[in-house]
Amino acid sequence: MNPPFTRTCGDNLLFGSLPETERTRMQKAFQEWCKRNGVEASITAGLGAVFITAADRCLKPDGRLAFVLPKALLSGVEWRASRELLSKHYTLEYLIVSHDPTRWHFSENTDLSETLFVARKASDGGGTLCLNLWRNPDNPVDALLLAEEVRKLAPTGNQMQTFDLWLGDTKWGEAHYLPDGLFKQLPHWMLPCAFAQGDLNHALLQLLTEHRYHDTTLTLAPIRVLGELGPDRRDIYDGFEILRSNSTPTSYPALWGHEADKVFTLQHMPNAYLTPLHQPRKGRPLRDAGQLWNHAGTILLAERMRLNTQRLVALHMDQPVLANVWWSFKLQDTLTDDHAKSLVLWLNSTLGLLLLFGNRQETEGAWVSFKKPLWQELPVLDVKKLPKKVLKRLAQVFDMLCQQALLPLPQMAADPVRAKIDAAVAQALGLPDLTPLREQLAREPVISLQPLRQKRQSA
Repeated sequence: MNPPFTRTCGDNLLFGSLPETERTRMQKAFQEWCKRNGVEASITAGLGAVFITAADRCLKPDGRLAFVLPKALLSGVEWRASRELLSKHYTLEYLIVSHDPTRWHFSENTDLSETLFVARKASDGGGTLCLNLWRNPDNPVDALLLAEEVRKLAPTGNQMQTFDLWLGDTKWGEAHYLPDGLFKQLPHWMLPCAFAQGDLNHALLQLLTEHRYHDTTLTLAPIRVLGELGPDRRDIYDGFEILRSNSTPTSYPALWGHEADKVFTLQHMPNAYLTPLHQPRKGRPLRDAGQLWNHAGTILLAERMRLNTQRLVALHMDQPVLANVWWSFKLQDTLTDDHAKSLVLWLNSTLGLLLLFGNRQETEGAWVSFKKPLWQELPVLDVKKLPKKVLKRLAQVFDMLCQQALLPLPQMAADPVRAKIDAAVAQALGLPDLTPLREQLAREPVISLQPLRQKRQSA
């Protein structure tokens, strides 16, 4: 199947371009029907999730499903119910994604990133072959030849294995085989398909499952143990009015937007002010501005961004703020500004970027988002357990670099500021040189928008 991708968020075209009153009634009726019939799907994800449930009910034991769906299936919060349904009753045999910047998709008439999976209706084990295509076949002949090469692999065993996919003297991608036990331990399906280069996927999985990089064990913890994330943009919109830039400042500073040519340093100041709403907006509830402001923070975490143009995933603010395309993050009261600075430094290091980008929700190539549940569970350096000497040193490095401009992410390999961040993190934590990893990450198609190419040398 390649079902409709329409969903209930955004413009809410789940039932087409109907008048709002009719669409609302149909959506409510559909929700009631899904609940009545025990549909294991979120209609926020869209009709594709419901089609998976419908197909499951029609399929005989040992039958197979093959779907093309948005890549958000792999890590999206709204797709969790679909992943759980498939994990419970199926063995996921193939998971295929395209890292070809000319074609992130498999369908016609779309530019959205997609995934193709094949699942067998049996939970008797086996393993999953995750295909990361460097080139996405655009004709049936190449597709059939590549499929035949994949079928020849037939891996087995209880260990992760990696294979190169060649057609003639051209490398078309890489495949990772994950035994069923390992695959089902992953928090979501994006991880073995996060990057085109196998070394990055191995480093990511090692960090997540073992909290190790090479031979060094790191003290990582979900970011939620360090503090709390603030409200989303919709709640802020329901509680505040954004003021023009030349307005008199209020008691509610904010950072509005994430423009690549303006957000380029680790330390930032507010660029806007908010004022509480006193009447609800049309069709919206009125949120309590005071309660929203209680969640303002001095750290901002990217909520959505373009990996090919923007530079930073976390900022340190000189005062508590709210934001529209960033999550505000409020540290626990027992933690200090040195903890905040060390955390922001870590998140913008190569290891911090690797963990975050490996958990992205990808919409269209480099256009990605990071939802609140993802951030809450993201493993980060547990700064509250750092020795005082290490914490002080990282905070000092932050102070030295905080006003220096970082280059866009595709230029991270040549970025002297990012090199200093990595050097400080590596020295503080006893890690090997992070330069090779940073250079690899800069080459990733989802960041550079440049295809990976490898040719066999002639004999």
